[in-house]
Amino acid sequence: MAAPTTPEQRAAFMAKQRSLPTYFMSDDGRCYFCKADVIDQQIAEGNDGGRMVTGCRECNRSFVD
Repeated sequence: MAAPTTPEQRAAFMAKQRSLPTYFMSDDGRCYFCKADVIDQQIAEGNDGGRMVTGCRECNRSFVD
């Protein structure tokens, strides 16, 4: 389980995601299917929001379909 992020980290992450040409995540940062916190997962893996997120690491579902 990833460590919780601060509201500032979450806001910065979503700002970078929205600046990408396309983004697939939900606006609240949770998986559409299992409701896992995708932002915490991504920050724990070193993604500061600059890399496109296309799916959930918890349930392995794609956000692109």
